[in-house]
Amino acid sequence: MKEIEILKKIIACRLVFFDFDGVIKESVKLKGDAFETLFLSYGDIVVNRIRAHHNLNGGISRFEKIPLYMKWAGIDVTKENINEFLFNFSSIVKNKVVKSNWAPGVQRFIKRDLQNNDLYLITATPQLEIEEILEEIELREFFTEVIGSPLSKAKSIARIIKKQNINSHDAIMIGDSISDMEAAERNSIGFVLRKTIYNENLQKIPNLDIVETFVYE
Repeated sequence: MKEIEILKKIIACRLVFFDFDGVIKESVKLKGDAFETLFLSYGDIVVNRIRAHHNLNGGISRFEKIPLYMKWAGIDVTKENINEFLFNFSSIVKNKVVKSNWAPGVQRFIKRDLQNNDLYLITATPQLEIEEILEEIELREFFTEVIGSPLSKAKSIARIIKKQNINSHDAIMIGDSISDMEAAERNSIGFVLRKTIYNENLQKIPNLDIVETFVYE
């Protein structure tokens, strides 16, 4: 299906769920860079393993990744150590995300083309952090609800569909990772993959709706 037809398909849905990193902002790499920076002193083998894991699992929360990466680095996975790594990670990435590039056409697509749809942002970014980011990039007002980590994407979608009392065929999820696709599948809603250099394995799935830009003219 051509990109313009997929965008029309999105517009036709009453509820549209958006992921953030890799869908709205080109921020997947900078978060990977932040993970690498945190664990740089633990050697190239650990850093390379972290890079590969992050690139394949962009939709997984830092609350899951950091304890795993600490284990790989041989760091005691205590609550105190986890909180220290989480704090340092957040300090590194927040301003970089705000300043990162937009996915082509996404601002206009959200503000103009989806103005009659109910939009929901579902992300692995912590709740307070994503709320602050959306305010800074002047996008918060366009989303009916914003749901960040630690709530799971699948459960969040299920709750909203039930709350809105709509048929699953009237909802669609736009994401860039396997976790986004699985969340959509678990709720029997449509899924659109936003194409990036980090999800080439997903792009090979037959009959998957894929867009690289959100330019709708």
